[in-house]
This record gives sequence, structure tokens and C-alpha cells, in this order.
Amino acid sequence: VLTVNTAGIYETKLSNKMQPFMEKYNKYVYFSFLPSYEGVKIRLTDLNAGFDIDVIKKELLEFLSEYAYGTDKVTLEMSISKIIKKNKLKLSLAESCTGGFISKRITDIPGSSAFFLGGIVAYDNEIKNNILGVSNDDIIKFGAVSKQISESMVINVSQKFRSDIAIACTGISGPDGGSEDKPIGTVFISVKYLDKLITKKFIFRVDRKSHRIMTKQAALYMLWKLIK
Repeated sequence: VLTVNTAGIYETKLSNKMQPFMEKYNKYVYFSFLPSYEGVKIRLTDLNAGFDIDVIKKELLEFLSEYAYGTDKVTLEMSISKIIKKNKLKLSLAESCTGGFISKRITDIPGSSAFFLGGIVAYDNEIKNNILGVSNDDIIKFGAVSKQISESMVINVSQKFRSDIAIACTGISGPDGGSEDKPIGTVFISVKYLDKLITKKFIFRVDRKSHRIMTKQAALYMLWKLIK
């Protein structure tokens, strides 16, 4: 039994995309999908029909190269860590709604001190302003949960830590605080890699703990796509 781990694609879309591939190899392998808030795992069970399952795995990784970041127990954090260390890059974080969860998952990786400089958990607006250097006028004008603030956070933290890579996120985890324009679950994530800057808006309609997990995974997937 082998497992291919994916992110950035939901189960139904992945299943539809996989149909031609599964039809090609369903005599040799049984395919099953295991969805979670961190992505979808594809489990390949060898039917012992005389075909090398490792060949199928290799082809599947190429087929899903936009989404498949690793196999078996490899996490997205581990995959990113390998790329960052190989290229001798440095990472910093500015977190609001995740409360340091992304930093926690990065520092769970042995050897992360080689590339992770640190982060700022700017939960309160005064911290965003006074510590992270986000303009208070921008917070008043656009709101703390906005594309402008997320981008300001990521630019400023990368400058403060002098890092090659930075991630920032700001959102509304609920159960309170939403509005018609920005419902509960809204989050803005910005990723900066050298001179490239990407920001995306998501709405994760889940509980606080799951919102944190999904924000972490979305942020790391954005980074993975940028640096891989």
C-alpha cells in the first residue's frame, strides 16, 4: 500500500481528474481517496496483478505535479522544508488568525532552525501597527482583515527579519466578528518570495480549530507552488 499526498484540490475535482488514470491502472491497483482539512490522500493498494506499483506511483506524481507534494508520511511542511534548505533560503512569518500555528508546524520539523528565522503573532491591531509596522490608517480604511493589510504584514515581516520568504495571514475564525462583506471564515493569505508577492482570499466555513488548519495548509500550498 502506497499513499500520494495532495493539497490545493478538493476530493470531487481530484476524483474527476483521476478518472482516466484510474481506468488505465485499475486492473493492477485499487484507488481510494482520504480527504481531510489538510488535503486529499490517494491510497494505492497493489492487487498483485503483475505490475510494479512504484512505476504507477511515479507516473501519478508526475500526473498530479501541480498538487502532489509527497508520499506516505511526508507532510507539506516537510516538503517545503527540504526545498528551502536545499536552496539556502530563510523564512519568516506574520500570523494573526492562526495564532502562531504555522510557526508551530514549521518548528515541529527537525532542523528547521537552519531556515526558519522566526515570526510575529500580531493578533491585536496595535501589535500590527506598533510591532509589525502596518499603517493604522490602512487598518481603519481597509479593515484588519483585508488584502492590503495581509500584504503589508508580509512585506514588513520579510524586511524586519531580512528573509527570502515570508508568509502572512489575517482572518475571521469566528464564531463572532463576521459581516456581510467579510463573513466568518474569511481569510487573506500573502506569500512573498524574493520579488514575487501573491495574495489570495479564502472563506473556510468551519470551526476555529479547522479554520486554523485549513489556513495553514492553504498558506503552505501557496508557498510550495511558488518555490517548487
